[in-house]
Amino acid sequence: MSEELLLDSNEHDAGQAEVASADLESAEAVQDPDADAFVYLEARILKAVSLVKSLRAEKEALEAERDALLAEKEASSKELADTMAAWEEAQTSNQKLADQLQALQSERQKVRNRLEGLLGQIDQLGND
Repeated sequence: MSEELLLDSNEHDAGQAEVASADLESAEAVQDPDADAFVYLEARILKAVSLVKSLRAEKEALEAERDALLAEKEASSKELADTMAAWEEAQTSNQKLADQLQALQSERQKVRNRLEGLLGQIDQLGND
């Protein structure tokens, strides 16, 4: 911003030089140097006010965007937590089912062995 002030100051100095040379050439164009300074100062103040207004509007827009993103992040975090809880529940259920399957397979093997023993005894009775 200080560069802008320097540039504007240089432009102002060049503008004053043009006004001074115009005053020398024309007797009718009499300008008050204090009036030029006030006009310049007024323009600079108006420009500063405009800049402040635009920066405030931009700040408000960025804050609104930040708030929206924070709300979205919070919703995503809650959804992630819910998903992780459901996943853990599914893992627990899966482990229980795996244990039940193992128990049923073991029980089936025992029943098969008992049936084979009984069938073997029946065959011996038929051969006697």
